[in-house]
Amino acid sequence: MANDFGKAAAASLGFLLVPVSRHSSLMAAAGMESEVAAVRLHVVSGCVAMGGSAAHGLYYVWRWIHKGRTVWEVLPPAECWAAGYGVDCYDRFVNLTGLLCATAMSALGAASLNAVRRRRYGLFYAVHAATSVALLLGLVMHYRKMIWYLAPGLLCYLGTAAPALAERLDRRHFKRGVRCEGVVLVPDSGGCVDIAVGCPPPGLTARDAAGKYAHLTVPEVSPMGHPFTVVPSADGRAVR
Repeated sequence: MANDFGKAAAASLGFLLVPVSRHSSLMAAAGMESEVAAVRLHVVSGCVAMGGSAAHGLYYVWRWIHKGRTVWEVLPPAECWAAGYGVDCYDRFVNLTGLLCATAMSALGAASLNAVRRRRYGLFYAVHAATSVALLLGLVMHYRKMIWYLAPGLLCYLGTAAPALAERLDRRHFKRGVRCEGVVLVPDSGGCVDIAVGCPPPGLTARDAAGKYAHLTVPEVSPMGHPFTVVPSADGRAVR
């Protein structure tokens, strides 16, 4: 039963990266192009992954304690780091990587709370990036077949993120960004501004971009970019 919970968590992790992929064709094929639907799928997948992982891990923690083991015995001794280690060493490595993954997932979940994400976006982003890499490595070492659960979502994310990253680097270092058509302070908004930029690549109109998002980076303000929802301007020649 505990392993079934673990596999359910692994299956949900396979869906985790699909909604955050840039302009994912899979989301469009599923009729879930809206930003709200993508965020909802991402949140639900994350919650299922955390719930399944918690149920999986708590059972093995109980079994470890029931055997009279202590938390320090999770650490493999020196002889376990040599080739040809035994079953006891294998159990220790599995439990150690499981404990590390649980710690990383707890940190990721805490950083994803609205109180942190909305007020400290830089912290949220940094924790997400660090713990995601740690989870990927830890889960593959924890369960060798885990890569088959993670690979589809990971490849989908890399396949859609790589072109966007290449264009972003090209615009930043060779084309020096995009043309800003205008900046207007929105009244009674707490300091929000309405920025209009020239429509990106030829063949893509502002109306095609409606409902999508743009990753905006202003180096003079912060080296970290942020996704913003875009809408077409009144004349259809720019996005706001």
